[in-house]
Amino acid sequence: MRFRRRSSTLPRAPWPEGLDRTEPLRGQVWTRPEASTRPPDVHWAWRALAAAGAAAEIAMLAWLWLGPALAVHSIQVTGSRHLTASQVARVAGLQGNGSVLSVDDTAARQKLEGQVWVRSATVQAQLPGTVIVQVSEWQPVAVYHAGPSKKLFWLSS
Repeated sequence: MRFRRRSSTLPRAPWPEGLDRTEPLRGQVWTRPEASTRPPDVHWAWRALAAAGAAAEIAMLAWLWLGPALAVHSIQVTGSRHLTASQVARVAGLQGNGSVLSVDDTAARQKLEGQVWVRSATVQAQLPGTVIVQVSEWQPVAVYHAGPSKKLFWLSS
């Protein structure tokens, strides 16, 4: 039987007088043979069952993500007078049959705020299948006619 000594971070004490180096020492750790340290074998049926369960979970998640269960069914736009609801949805990138989970609220808000009439916007995805867009538009308070050109400029608060 093989044995090994425990290793320690402390310095070793000198070897005691009268003790033969071939005697077993107190504090030894006896090891088992390599055959008994192998991991236990798992029956192939359990492995097949685990693989089938994992495949079923992946299929269920893909169906939820891509299927009709979490698709965007309605887009509610409030506060928009100069842009139509379809224009707001197109600008925000909400057209198509994407999942509610894949709606990027921040990117849609930034795209909407890049429009001329939009002062601020909020985009919220809600289950089941609804995206709520609230738009605050600039309110023109005056029209400025610049010299001989026929161009008009709207001034807002």
